[in-house]
Amino acid sequence: MPTRINWTEDQLNFLKNNYRKLTRQQISDKIGISISSISRKAAELKLGKQYKNDKLINMKDKVINNTYMNKFSTGKEVELRLPYCLLSQYGKSIPMNVSKCKKVNIKGIVKAKTQYLMMLKVQNGNKESFKYKDFATGDIEIL
Repeated sequence: MPTRINWTEDQLNFLKNNYRKLTRQQISDKIGISISSISRKAAELKLGKQYKNDKLINMKDKVINNTYMNKFSTGKEVELRLPYCLLSQYGKSIPMNVSKCKKVNIKGIVKAKTQYLMMLKVQNGNKESFKYKDFATGDIEIL
């Protein structure tokens, strides 16, 4: 049976004020309570849905997305350098440590852009999608 947490007034106020703005990990780091305890308390307090990348994006993410979205023009050729494991043919949906993957250069035409990602039609005819945050973290470079 899990140990019962005695929440302080400050911890509860922080949770209530930030649950929809921050991730559970960020809240945990700030108030020193486990992620699972935060989830249970939020459900008990009926705080609603947690931060979701695809629905509720914080301001920092919006700035990153807008900055990189504006670097690409639909129909224009672009060359990128990225870890090969980010390419869909190598199992993009499987979590991998990209720092251990060999980097490759690819060229392609920007086919579409959304608020969160860009789609590239590469030379072999495949379509690849890349999240703007991967450019911001340095996992993908624009050449």
